[in-house]
Amino acid sequence: FVDFIDGKSANATHSSSTFECVDEKDKFSTHLHTNRALEYIDKWEKSEEKVPTFLYLAFQNPHYPLEPSNMTDYSSVESILGQIGDSKREKVGRLVFSLDIEIKRVLDKLESSGMMENSILVVAGDNGGCPQYGTSSYPLRGTKQYVFEGGTKVRSFIYSPLFKNKQNEMYKGLFHVTDWVPTLMDAVSPGWSGHEDLGLSYGLDGKSHWEALLSGNMESDVRTDFVYNIEFLPNMHSVNDSKLMPRGAIRKGDWKLILNQPCQVWEDVGGRYSTPNYTTQCKSIPYKCSIDARLYDSSEVDVGDWLFNIKEDPFETNNLINERTDITAELKASMHNLITETYPRVSIENNRGTLQNAVARWKEQGCISPWIK
Repeated sequence: FVDFIDGKSANATHSSSTFECVDEKDKFSTHLHTNRALEYIDKWEKSEEKVPTFLYLAFQNPHYPLEPSNMTDYSSVESILGQIGDSKREKVGRLVFSLDIEIKRVLDKLESSGMMENSILVVAGDNGGCPQYGTSSYPLRGTKQYVFEGGTKVRSFIYSPLFKNKQNEMYKGLFHVTDWVPTLMDAVSPGWSGHEDLGLSYGLDGKSHWEALLSGNMESDVRTDFVYNIEFLPNMHSVNDSKLMPRGAIRKGDWKLILNQPCQVWEDVGGRYSTPNYTTQCKSIPYKCSIDARLYDSSEVDVGDWLFNIKEDPFETNNLINERTDITAELKASMHNLITETYPRVSIENNRGTLQNAVARWKEQGCISPWIK
């Protein structure tokens, strides 16, 4: 755990609930995370018993603040970076390049240790970009913090020697972040996700795509729908509060319904979108991907509902909410069922309570460390 405020990291001691703060100030977190991963792989390589391993490496790069590493040699890409023409975007380019270098260090170690021979490597993003910090979801609509495709659809890839004769293939099946757990568990324990005493007993929302990936079925229909998000507003008192409808979005087949969302346009560094069709669809918009914008009401920004056919309109340019009232009604009913099921288990108070626990642990330990007992 790396604390960017005080430049310290929390290392586990012999007690699983106790952490000591170690000074890591002025060190680049991407390098720190890679070094720790290499230490772990090295330990595995030297062990007599090669225990099955799950290594989760959550790089924080690229991200605000835009502070490229001064430990990376950029000479091979300096001419490319110099052509970008935007200072923030150039910094993002340096951050991404340094991330590439660090991932290569990990991959080289996996291969030299022999671990890669029977491993699966997944690289995935977490959300769309923030234009004010030099990143872009171009040509998708919207930014981070919003449920348009530009805030939620990210690139990912999976690599393994187990995928024999399957290279450079595009998986076109609908894949949700919750699908990683059953997919990877089925890879290490075939049939896990469908076993009554194993995967099924957890009541997971995710679906396993392992067989589709292994067989090369790139047109898989393992998943046909999912929830983008359901966000209960702070001043909402019940699921029947029609004036304070929860904000969110769901997908069913090719159709996507967005409810009570501040309008977003096609934000891009460099102004590649400049036609009125793209820039005038919103009467007013919140400031880029500011987190505070989620709490704006309709008197401050243009809040509305949208219906898109994502297969035919992947950039979400044509709102069919009034033309396809049949699809709108069907998806709204599905959303209501999800809200009714979810609301009793989710509340703003619970989220704030968790945050308060995190702050208390931070003050107690002197650096960030796990706070959920």
